[in-house]
Amino acid sequence: MGDTTAKRAFCNLYMDDDLGIEAYVYNGNAKCIPNHFHRYYEIGFIEIGNRLITCQSVQYKAASGDIVIFNPADNHSCQAQADEYLDYRCIHIPTSLLCNILDIYCDTNTYLHFSSPVIYRNKALLTLLKDLHQMILDGRCGIEKEEQLVLFLHELVNRSYPERSVPKTATAISDAIETVCNFIQTQFLSDISLEMMCEISGFSKYYFIRSFTQLKGVSPYCYISALRINHAKELLKTKQPLSDIALQLGYSHQSHFSNAFKRVVGMT
Repeated sequence: MGDTTAKRAFCNLYMDDDLGIEAYVYNGNAKCIPNHFHRYYEIGFIEIGNRLITCQSVQYKAASGDIVIFNPADNHSCQAQADEYLDYRCIHIPTSLLCNILDIYCDTNTYLHFSSPVIYRNKALLTLLKDLHQMILDGRCGIEKEEQLVLFLHELVNRSYPERSVPKTATAISDAIETVCNFIQTQFLSDISLEMMCEISGFSKYYFIRSFTQLKGVSPYCYISALRINHAKELLKTKQPLSDIALQLGYSHQSHFSNAFKRVVGMT
């Protein structure tokens, strides 16, 4: 009797209510997926294996390290180039959500259309996508995950529409970021959202995250986290339970506090 376990496939879908997107994981022997389309953007990557993709009647080869992207209403099918193991992961992004995040590229009459379903060997873009996908699988909370989504989408779109990027003056950016920093320094123990900081700066999410990171050398999330961890060092001297300190710093779980502390300090 042949080995049937090798033919099994496992599919898991993870809904992220914070971001409003889904993460999908497929593990198993590559199977043929018939022609179909979605109402959302599907953006994924092949972790292990190879695929032969037909999109809008044109064939493309995709392998480990490549990014796969399907626009809403793109007819596409996938098949294996051999009977081999496949590890494929992707996110599903509603059209309205992508347009809201990337308002500098979109208007009410159009949506973004990516010309090719395969982006070959773009390591920086792939790293952003992988990290975002893993954050969703891990159930991460807070602005770190939203930062990752905004940065990934902008880098993805800027690759296709570089001419639409609208620069702002250095003085305006610097003044706005300093205003936000003053706010963070007085409120870092509170639940600070990305929307709050964008409203204070007057920038879109992408411009705020990018400008803040360029001026301060760290992302807004890392800046807030550093302030919290520095405060945590003082609280740890009081011998309070870690769970109490985590709550004072705005972390929902002690494990979240411990992970953040290790990322900043380099030790538990």
